[in-house]
Order: sequence, then structure tokens, then C-alpha cells
Amino acid sequence: MKRLVYTLILFVIVMFVSVEAQSQWSFSEGQYGTGISGNISTSTITATHGGMSGVFIFSGTGEENTEGQYYVMGEYRKSFSHSTGDFLMADVKLKSLQGAENVRVSMYAKIQGEYILLESHIVNNIWHTFSGVVSSSEFIEEILFLLQTTGSTSSSSVSAEVYVDNLRMQFGTGGSPYFEIWDSFGDSLTGVDDEGVMYEFKLHQNYPNPFNPSTVITYEVPEASNVVLSVFTILGQKLLDIVNTYQAAGIYDIEFNGYNLASGMYIYTLTAGDNITSKRMLLMK
Repeated sequence: MKRLVYTLILFVIVMFVSVEAQSQWSFSEGQYGTGISGNISTSTITATHGGMSGVFIFSGTGEENTEGQYYVMGEYRKSFSHSTGDFLMADVKLKSLQGAENVRVSMYAKIQGEYILLESHIVNNIWHTFSGVVSSSEFIEEILFLLQTTGSTSSSSVSAEVYVDNLRMQFGTGGSPYFEIWDSFGDSLTGVDDEGVMYEFKLHQNYPNPFNPSTVITYEVPEASNVVLSVFTILGQKLLDIVNTYQAAGIYDIEFNGYNLASGMYIYTLTAGDNITSKRMLLMK
């Protein structure tokens, strides 16, 4: 898997770690926004496993970027040392948001001094399992989660709360994987009851549609497999692969940018294992 590696000086990130880890979660201001503050608390509501989940909270006043939009960013991080398995996973859900349209959450792992992007997408009020493929026999030094608001055209105050639960490592990609809990946010768990989370093979309609020039494609895969998400012309000519990697079971959101394409109808196709399905999307410039 080709991994996006960032040697960033201060990247806003949220980090999940083992309950036995030495340090606590820490918050730092982001690259955008003024008067940013944040903290982490625990909640006994809507935890995906056990009775408790974490809540990452941040607020501030938006700062304008080069695109004329206002962003607020904040990071949570935690240092530790764990050997890797096959997938690093965490459950994430939006609790509340004021002053912006969306919150994008990005999960990074620090390996050999470099931050590796594992997954990044906009979160909503449905639990989503973030996951990223990691090479075995490596050591993760830090987990970082970046929270960034999007879709605001004014410098109004922004506040957001994001649920997090069960940072864990999955070992094995066959029919009987096992999980090692790294941080359960107060629960005394020895395993993860992922049997209660059933996924299906599904490709959603892109949103927005029509779009110009960016849109988000959401898809679901029922089991770990090689996943390919491709874009074709209406005549069937393949233009590119948006995704081409091995992924764990779960729901994924991928942003597609058609800035270099002409207006018109396009087809996007999802392939996972022996399953394949397609939908149409309309680019209007």
C-alpha cells in the first residue's frame, strides 16, 4: 500500500492509545483559527463497546485561508510504543457542531519519526470505523487525530464535539482476526465485539451531485479485501483509480476532484473481492 507520509511540524491530530500507556491525551492549537481551546472528557452515552467513550472537544474563531473559507483546527495526541498488526482502527462519530457545515477527522500514526495518514474524511452522527493498513513488525510511536471544520464562509465562532472509542489493532485478515485494545476510554475490555457491526457491499450516490469540481463518494465493504474505486467516461474509458488498496471491513468516504475533467456524465465503479457495482455522477462546470 502506498502511504501518504507527512513530516509536518505541527499537525492537528487526535491520538488513541493503550489504556496502559504512560501519557494522557494532550491538545494543541491548529494551523487555522484564533483563540482555539480544547479538552477531552468521557461519556457513558452511545459507546460502541462497553459503557464509555471519549469526547474530543474544541472551539475557536475561524481564520480565512487562501480559498476564502474559514477553518478551525485542533489536535489531540498521545505518545506510546506498540508493535503493529494488520489494521489500526478506531470508532469515530460526530456529537455536535456549531458555526460550520462539517468536521473532517484525520487519523495519523507516527512510525520511525514520520506521520503516516491512515484515514481522513468528514464525520456525521453515525459511528464510523477509521482504519489504516500498517506494516507488521513496526512500532507506532504516537497516534494523532486532526479535527478541522469545513464549509464556513465567515469568521464566526465554531465549536465541535467528536466521540471516539476503542483504539485497537487488528491482527489477522482471514476469518478469525483478533483485536488488541489500545485505549477503550475507561472500559475494562479484553476484546472488541465487532460481530455487532455488520457491513454490506454497497456503493452510495456521490454527494453533491451534480458537482463542481469536488464530490464525496461513500462505499461499504463487508470484509477485508482488495478494494478498487475507479472513474470511467460514459463510453467506458477508464480515467483513474481513486482507491486501489487493501482495506478492512467498514464504511469509507473518498473525495473526488474533477478539476481537470470536462463537464459531463461519468461512471464510478467499486470492486471488492468478487463484488462489483457502478453508479453515475454529473460534473457541471
